[in-house]
Amino acid sequence: MIWRDPSDEERSLLLAVIVHHSNESEKDKFIIDLNSVVVADMQDGGMNSLRLAVKEPNGEIRSGDRFSRAICDLMSSDVDGIPVSLVINLDEDSNLFELDIWRVDYSPLHSVSVLKNNLRTTAGAE
Repeated sequence: MIWRDPSDEERSLLLAVIVHHSNESEKDKFIIDLNSVVVADMQDGGMNSLRLAVKEPNGEIRSGDRFSRAICDLMSSDVDGIPVSLVINLDEDSNLFELDIWRVDYSPLHSVSVLKNNLRTTAGAE
């Protein structure tokens, strides 16, 4: 896996999604983690989903191996109006694991930057 710093629009989207998390103590931890988050592009057919990890001060990458639970289950729309699902997933140690992005028509995402502009919770989400 090739880790890199997130782009400004990716970091901005991650923050916009995380602030919707209802658990305040976890939300605060994840916002702090964003200062040292690194990302890896996922092979997801152009949806722009990201694997997430934290880069420690010593340069070591802290990344879990397995999905544990989903938080921040949100919806948005791409530039063409197609609904897009955005979910932050945590690993087995409750650390940031991935930002799962999925256009409901399975076509590639057109723009990451527009997604944060109309985020809304899904029915039954926390």
